[in-house]
Amino acid sequence: MIQATGTVPSSNGIASYTNPLINVYLHTSSKFSPTIAVAQVGKIISQGEENENFDPVEQICTSAFDLKNPSFEVVQNLLLADLKDKYPAVTFEII
Repeated sequence: MIQATGTVPSSNGIASYTNPLINVYLHTSSKFSPTIAVAQVGKIISQGEENENFDPVEQICTSAFDLKNPSFEVVQNLLLADLKDKYPAVTFEII
């Protein structure tokens, strides 16, 4: 997950997210297609003492990477760089 410090505007142009928690979602359909990384703004929903789920609200960045068998950490770092480029006034940190 990535913690943002600052305000990320919504794609609708009306709302914004202040200090949002960002989930990194990966999708790779095959080894011959790019890995798709999606940054999702959302909130953590508690379902009991030890059960927590992430409830996505909006996708704020989607990137495709042509890498052979990438690890989650590699893709997360690449997506982090894309987020920093897209939102230069916001600070992002992997948590």
